[in-house]
Amino acid sequence: MKFHTVFINLMVVLVLPSSCNQADNPRVSDEIVASFSISDRRYTVGEEIHFENASMANGEITYLWDFGDGTVSTEHSPVHSYESIGKYLVNLSITNQSTEDDHSIQLTISYSNEIDERESLLERLEKNEIMIVAHRGFNTNQPENSVLSVLRAIENGVEMVELDVRTTKEGELILMHDATVDRTTNGSGRVEDLTLEQLKALKLLDESGRETDQGIPALEDILNITRGKVYIDFDLKGATFNNVFRQVDMYGMTKQVLFYLTSKTEIVQATDRSQDVVVMPILRSEEDLDLFKTIGGIQVMQYNGNNDSYLQAIENQSWYYFRNAYVNVDIRPSSDNYKEVDRSRSLGARLIQTDYPLEIIQYLNNN
Repeated sequence: MKFHTVFINLMVVLVLPSSCNQADNPRVSDEIVASFSISDRRYTVGEEIHFENASMANGEITYLWDFGDGTVSTEHSPVHSYESIGKYLVNLSITNQSTEDDHSIQLTISYSNEIDERESLLERLEKNEIMIVAHRGFNTNQPENSVLSVLRAIENGVEMVELDVRTTKEGELILMHDATVDRTTNGSGRVEDLTLEQLKALKLLDESGRETDQGIPALEDILNITRGKVYIDFDLKGATFNNVFRQVDMYGMTKQVLFYLTSKTEIVQATDRSQDVVVMPILRSEEDLDLFKTIGGIQVMQYNGNNDSYLQAIENQSWYYFRNAYVNVDIRPSSDNYKEVDRSRSLGARLIQTDYPLEIIQYLNNN
């Protein structure tokens, strides 16, 4: 029995020193965790973004930042800015000896909605001056809803263009008035059944039905050429407000755009989204009027009739008045002695939409 007792005591003595040595000299772990944070996920072009490195690792660490725009950094917590709008995937890769880890965050870079030396649409409407709106762009001698129709409007000093937005099969946004491409292009089919690639392959027709070299523009094609140059009235024919707003906001055009909406749900969505969003419903009935009075944030109202009570309501609600004159009719303003223009002006219209923008601008400048 004594032999066994001595043996056990000896084992205890031998084991204990080993345990002490392990505690006093812990093994260095190779495990590392890459991590970083930013204050937001959305920034504007040229804005400085501070990347806060929160990685954890032991030993000597190397850092490699890939900002997704072709530039990299090896700093611990770099500061970076972007020159172009878009979505960028920022990746941080860290290395500790033979172990590596990485972490990524996606950013959205947009233009600022503040444009140098450019009034917002609401600031422009506050002036007691009539704005002329080119219906479907300046489409005399060029296709409606085309890049060229917008450029011609800008060149001729038209302050606002009205454009129609629809959604392609895969969810892209393009300009097209009709539900089909049959009337305005050399193709056929419903917009919602065609891909952007298929639509881009078509050619637009001019007002006489002749094929042109103009293609169907994507919404971003228009936003890319209009920022700070012309106001836009977007008629959402087959596109949701939220989808259109995202692109408008990315291009810094939120304060330059009027959204023509007919759905109560979307009108409320738009007015709740931002005080900078300018919404315009159309007044057609007493029921419409009662509804619109309950929705805060409406600033522009379209009405094309002659009901005195509706016109008085528009004035009482302090809505800016939008009215059509010579839209989708065969009569030109000059052949009608500009009667609709004079009537619109006498009724207090602040925005007049027409198929003859230059003719009406010249008339108003001289009268």
